Amino acid sequence: MSIFEEKRKGKPTGRIIVEVQVGGRTYRQYTTDRREAKKMEARLKAGILPNESDPQGYTLGDLLNVTEGELWRGQKDQKNSERRFRKCVELIGSERTLASLKTTDIDNLIRELRKLPRKLPRTHNKKRNDVIAREFRNRPGAAIHEKEPPKVGVSGATVNRYLAALSGALEWAAKRSDATGFTQRLHIDWQEEGEGKTVWLDPIEEERVVEKLLEGGRDDVAMLVRVLTATGCRIGEILKLTPDQVFDDMIYLEDRKNGDDAYQPLPEHLCGQLRTWLEDEDRRGYRSILDSFQRAVKQAGINKKIGLHGLRHSVGTRLAMAGVDLEAIRDVLGHSSSETTRRYRHAAMSVKKRALSTLLKQGA
Repeated sequence: MSIFEEKRKGKPTGRIIVEVQVGGRTYRQYTTDRREAKKMEARLKAGILPNESDPQGYTLGDLLNVTEGELWRGQKDQKNSERRFRKCVELIGSERTLASLKTTDIDNLIRELRKLPRKLPRTHNKKRNDVIAREFRNRPGAAIHEKEPPKVGVSGATVNRYLAALSGALEWAAKRSDATGFTQRLHIDWQEEGEGKTVWLDPIEEERVVEKLLEGGRDDVAMLVRVLTATGCRIGEILKLTPDQVFDDMIYLEDRKNGDDAYQPLPEHLCGQLRTWLEDEDRRGYRSILDSFQRAVKQAGINKKIGLHGLRHSVGTRLAMAGVDLEAIRDVLGHSSSETTRRYRHAAMSVKKRALSTLLKQGA
């Protein structure tokens, strides 16, 4: 039994953790009040565990305690997902029971998230950060004493990241409804996002990158590039596969970001290579794969700032340029909303322009 301050990067977060082990299972609860922590400790000592005997009393706070450190474990965005879900719980109320949640609670949450302050862009380069801050302070009309950006609210894309964290946690709770009492499917009004710049590789650029990977002895990363551009999957979906989810000519994707399971076709030779790689317990992790990929992009003379997710955009863009319907692209990529697939409209429009220009040439 222990009560201790939560710390992140060596600094207190302001929360107090109460932790106890019962029957080999760790129960953890959070609070910001030392006296409440003592009460939690007394309840846990008395064997009163977090609402498992009363599903209708299962709260958002209980869900936060159970999922933290578990739900997003191993994912590259684990800390940010946990932070976003924690903020959603704070805004809705940690004492709200899951069974009492309504769509109006989600609507209210979105309004509160929109009020969050927008932060200055940050980089890993301290000098660049100083330049960004100086440019902000010296912009026309800026107050002399102003050091932080105005609280104009976050973008739709940022709100969606918070909503995605909440949605993932609620999906987890729904699959355990016997313990959580959560059975409903709440409607989430996903916010419209700016189109942004979609960075992608064309087939020739992909070949050059694969060639550099093979020259550098990274056959495994070259294989993963082929798999990602053959399926349109997220790199996280591939990394969490098990060998028994890879069949002769397809892979089984479980619990995708949109909440669905799916079978995705994959050429037979890539299935065999992927299965062999997944069976290797000493295979490289995400960071090593990303570093090798970006190094190969640079060595191939491709002047694009692109990560592994850019290969997914490559699939969407190539399909759109080939004249594939946006709804079919949405199905391939597993988007939960057609709004997300709209980013590939520019590629689809270029195909239409080429087709119409052919008619104009014939008429001339």
